Amino acid sequence: MNEQLLIKLSVLRKEAEELERNVQLIQFEIKEMEDFLESIDFIKKSGFNEILAPIGKGVYLKANPIEEKFFVEVGAGVFVKKTREELKEIALEQIKELKQAKIQLLGQLDSHQNRIKEITQEFSKKKV
Repeated sequence: MNEQLLIKLSVLRKEAEELERNVQLIQFEIKEMEDFLESIDFIKKSGFNEILAPIGKGVYLKANPIEEKFFVEVGAGVFVKKTREELKEIALEQIKELKQAKIQLLGQLDSHQNRIKEITQEFSKKKV
């Protein structure tokens, strides 16, 4: 019986660690989306008539943003034009979904941690 408890405890701990990593990844994604929203607003507020546009591998090109619409890749090399407001709306929706996923993961993590505590206590009682 003790072996089964130890195995169960080990599995739960590994799953809890994975959940913690996933929560951290989601938190990172939320921060990136929030930074993206700030950047969208900064471009408009700054009044800069020249930006550095990334072209890949850490290489940038000076560019003049002459249009108020952004090109957004939607997959398979297909781009669509989106306004600043449309981009903000999409980003806010993604942030909302990420926060919901984070809440679900935190709930699962809490459940795992409670179960780990229960098993640890049960194991301690059996040793006495």
